[in-house]
Amino acid sequence: MIEFILRYDMVQTLGTGTVAKSYTALERVGHGLTRPVTLKQLEGEDVSPDRLATLRELSLVHHSGLRLPRGLVVNSGGVAVICDYLVGRSLVGLVAQCIRQRRPLSEQAATHLFARAAESIADLHEGWLGSPRAHGAIRPSNLLFSDLGELWIDDAGLAADPCELARRGTLSLEHARYASPEALATAAGGAESLNRKEAHGNDVYGLAACLYTLATLRRPFDEMDLNTLLTRKTEAPVSARRINPRVSRELAALLMSVLSPSGPRQKARGLARALRALAPPNPPPSVELRALIDSESLVQHQQLLKRCHSDPAVELHTEDVPTDMNVRDSMERLPDEDEELATDIESPQGLSTDDSLETDPMGTVVAAAEDIFDISEHSGLEHSSPDPTRTRTRTRTK
Repeated sequence: MIEFILRYDMVQTLGTGTVAKSYTALERVGHGLTRPVTLKQLEGEDVSPDRLATLRELSLVHHSGLRLPRGLVVNSGGVAVICDYLVGRSLVGLVAQCIRQRRPLSEQAATHLFARAAESIADLHEGWLGSPRAHGAIRPSNLLFSDLGELWIDDAGLAADPCELARRGTLSLEHARYASPEALATAAGGAESLNRKEAHGNDVYGLAACLYTLATLRRPFDEMDLNTLLTRKTEAPVSARRINPRVSRELAALLMSVLSPSGPRQKARGLARALRALAPPNPPPSVELRALIDSESLVQHQQLLKRCHSDPAVELHTEDVPTDMNVRDSMERLPDEDEELATDIESPQGLSTDDSLETDPMGTVVAAAEDIFDISEHSGLEHSSPDPTRTRTRTRTK
């Protein structure tokens, strides 16, 4: 525990997930240098031998599309998982920003990003990162869009699949919305875990459901009761093209085939090839995605880097080191931005309510998204929300 205290400074609480609580921290790397990291604290039953073995194996490799652990630190509270710090937004925040700007991300950019994400999941399934394994819980809060125009999948090795969630009584609506019907049926039957085919299919379903959300600004299923949702998922969702006419027929058909409740679930590699066929031959410019990454998150990152550069090497003495209880108490008291984020996103700034459909053909999509998509469910990752005091006015020329 002393080593943990000397090496990491907690900066901010990011949020509490199903398995771990996340923090922004500064890691001392020697010679008076520090760098920002994301620290995820596992405690109690979350620190299982199987999960620790998986995290240790994944910490030995690197992948350009998966945010994997860089190390594990054992402390009195359990195990801290150290991950790279990313500047950007989760899919939840990206959808919120799309609603503010009254348009989804272009299909060219979305298919390119999700084709790469499907390839990353395929690498995980096929054993290119050690033992073949599934992710378990691909949903909007686990998809991170960086300021460099990249899509990263978070929580590989950490996420709990529907069987584990059902066993622990923590299967939420958001988990169920992005889980496959067969995975939910297996979990409802009391199984300890999904078999390999079900686990892989659950990942593919979750990825397609997230792409559906980005293309339409709505979830495939919006039922607000778990039992009603489970019944509704025995049917196909509404076609993405019916919600957003700008979605191509090819992409809408692909999403419907993957999200169909019947028939064999497509493999991740097959989904990647199908999306590559729809994506432009050359990667689209990242400027469109960067425009959705609010400038405040970059300012926040720059301030954090300044703190890293200005942090002198401090000689700590053992008598100055707080006790384990003091450290955990101070971690609990860190300012939590979740409430501020939720408040800001529930009341998007600068949206004109009197624009006609002729001047804004996406008006119906945005209105539906504001009413149905609960964008207040923030993942609490490394981004910040726009300044709620800053508004944007829109004018029309007749």
